Amino acid sequence: MSTATAELNVQGAFELLVESLEEEVNFINSAGSQAFLRGAYPDVDKLRLRVDAITALREKVLALREEWERMMPAPEEHGQDDEESISRRDLGRLPKGMRTPNREYEEPILHALVELGGKGRMSDVLASVEKRMKPDLNDIDFQPLLSDPDSVRWRNTAQWTRFTLVQHGDLKPDSPRGVWEITQKGRQRISRK
Repeated sequence: MSTATAELNVQGAFELLVESLEEEVNFINSAGSQAFLRGAYPDVDKLRLRVDAITALREKVLALREEWERMMPAPEEHGQDDEESISRRDLGRLPKGMRTPNREYEEPILHALVELGGKGRMSDVLASVEKRMKPDLNDIDFQPLLSDPDSVRWRNTAQWTRFTLVQHGDLKPDSPRGVWEITQKGRQRISRK
């Protein structure tokens, strides 16, 4: 197995783990909504704590993935010529379980918000993101989630990316529910590019 193939296998494993954690959170959120409607508030609190723990684990996995990516040499350092070099973009259709990484959504989300005047409803932001990213999204990104067949994978990934952008200070954490809003830091980030 070549180094580039091993790199893809590890990258795929990280993507699969992140996706599985996100699907678990979606499932727990659904169970939490049902518990809330029943008035089972102690259950809601337990489920919220579980989501917090899984979300923290997801952030650790994302940090490990970034560390892995920094450790891996660029394809030209593998000693391969251009034909042998393997990268996610060169593969066209990615192997099962692979999807466009969260970080690829960050700038399209920020650009969409600037276009919308600094803030917008989630549906409007996602419509703009889809237009921007459609050429780069793969077949797997358009598949429904196993945990929620009504939800398309890329939309779920974009919503998780919003969470990351809030944590990094690029989006406001206190926007009204369903509204995404860029911060000055987020504007500066894309104006530097």
